[in-house]
Amino acid sequence: MPFRKAFCLGRTIVKRYELAGDVDRLLPMLEDEDWEVRRAAARALGNLGDSRAIEPLKDLSDDKERKVRYTANLALNKLDKTPENA
Repeated sequence: MPFRKAFCLGRTIVKRYELAGDVDRLLPMLEDEDWEVRRAAARALGNLGDSRAIEPLKDLSDDKERKVRYTANLALNKLDKTPENA
């Protein structure tokens, strides 16, 4: 499958799970081989504000891709400010 098509499919799936609030399906995507899917999943989990994502997002702090690390950090900051975690 060409890269761009795979990337678009991965992002579409992440967005669908985000809209459905499906944290359980997003969490495994943090380990996807495609860094852009990991990044999109981290962003989605931060937007959802579910505390179950905290530890898996912390695990991305040593991801080989800088953009994934950055997005995971932003997501963690969002999660830290949600009422559920306050």
